Parts: sequence; C-alpha cells; structure tokens
Amino acid sequence: MKRFFLLAALSTLALNLISCAESRKMAKNEKENTESYQNQTEESVFATISKSPCYGKCPVYTMTIYSDGRAVLEGKFNIDYIGIYETKLSEEELQEFTETAKRIDYFGLEDKYDSEVTDLPSTTTSIVIDGEKKEVYRRANYPQKILTFEKLFTQLLENKKWEKVDAQN
Repeated sequence: MKRFFLLAALSTLALNLISCAESRKMAKNEKENTESYQNQTEESVFATISKSPCYGKCPVYTMTIYSDGRAVLEGKFNIDYIGIYETKLSEEELQEFTETAKRIDYFGLEDKYDSEVTDLPSTTTSIVIDGEKKEVYRRANYPQKILTFEKLFTQLLENKKWEKVDAQN
C-alpha cells in the first residue's frame, strides 16, 4: 500500500514538473515575441498609446504605429484583442495623426496631467513629427483636446482588421 501511495505521489510530482516546464516554455515564447516587436528601432516609431489598468474593467493595451504604416497592438486585459496583433495604416491615416496633433497643439501640451487619485486609469500617448518626439501622460485634470488625439487610436482599434501575430515566429 505504501508503494502505491509513493508511486502516486511521484507520478503527480512528475506531471506537475512537466506542466510547469511547458508553462515556462510558453511564457518564454510569448516574452520573446513581445520583445522582438519592442526592439524595433526607435527612429521608426511614429505614434503610440498605452492605457493602464484601473480597479474596474478599463481596457489595458499598448499600440505602436511605425512610420511605414505598420501598427502593432499588444492587448493585455479587458479588450477584444488579447496578445499581439498587427494591421497596416494608409498614408492618409498617418497624415490624420499629424494634422490632428498640429490642430490641437499637441506639442504645446504639458508632459503630465495627474492628481493624487490613484484608482483612475492613465493614458500615455506620443507622436514624432519632423524628428521631434512629444509624449503626454494623463490621468486627471487634462485638457479635453487630448481626447481628440486619443480617439484616433480608438478608431483604429475599432475599425481596422487586426491580424493575430503567431507567437512561434
């Protein structure tokens, strides 16, 4: 009887070790895939948005748009696209980002709009125009015109066809 329990315990331990090894392998592959997209040259990044979590069901994601029109979405939580996805923007869509940034005087905005309230989600956006980069972090007490710029990303999220990137590539 002792042998049976010992054999059952060893079998359970072996299965758990194999399962953990597979989980680590999958996590490593996902991390490598994410890092390969993050390692794109900074010079080619055109615009970004990053939305942080909150205590509710806020979407958590990062979208990076490159100057060649390629957009990469990394969905984390509370979003239809969990994982890494890609789409392609037209020249007109890229131009709309530039025109909107100029129209709302994005480069004239403060770098940070924040408050003591910590349970609100934050959003960080950036754009590069004529080689100059501007990044704006906002959580509270921000001018409403920044939402005009952020809406461009939301429209891409809702209206573009996003293709899942295979984690094995």
